[in-house]
Amino acid sequence: MREHNALLPKSRYYLIHAKRQAKYENDEEVLALIKKCWKWHSVESAIYAEEKVIELKENRQKEKNNL
Repeated sequence: MREHNALLPKSRYYLIHAKRQAKYENDEEVLALIKKCWKWHSVESAIYAEEKVIELKENRQKEKNNL
């Protein structure tokens, strides 16, 4: 349980940064994903949303490299 709770501040910090970056870049897909997956009061949703945003960014990078 401690490891799980230790991930929460990291996940929240990452999501706040990703949200700011998405707003700056007008990235509606990331903003919608964060809004859909992240509930402020939930530990699991913060970790889940972080994983989904990272996965989306990795997929975009792979597509970019394949072009």
